[in-house]
Amino acid sequence: VPGGGSMFPHDGSKVYFEGRTAEMRKVFFENKGMLINNTLEDANWCINDIDFVFMHHVSAQTFKDVATDLNIHKEKFYNVFEYYGNMAAASIPFAISDACEKGILKKGHKIMLLGLASGISISVQLLIW
Repeated sequence: VPGGGSMFPHDGSKVYFEGRTAEMRKVFFENKGMLINNTLEDANWCINDIDFVFMHHVSAQTFKDVATDLNIHKEKFYNVFEYYGNMAAASIPFAISDACEKGILKKGHKIMLLGLASGISISVQLLIW
């Protein structure tokens, strides 16, 4: 992931992200059940308890695929991808901030943070806002 930074500070040709999205998606879908189900079980929650899912914004299609695969209504996925694109590590905190500023995310909401990253890293956190 060249993306500029300290290695290529002024090289405009390096301001991009490369990734293997299809391979990442495959790893996620193969392992998500164990990860998400174990996390929900540890918290004594079920999937229907979740009010919102804040997920890393890999692509527009990823939201639809994850919602379908997890059997969660797509309306529960707070999606700012269509307006801002893939913001890498900032996508989840930005989406949470946006939902708070708009008065959508409220005290007591149960939320799932679903992080996906090149490499591959997958994380699931459950929070009561």
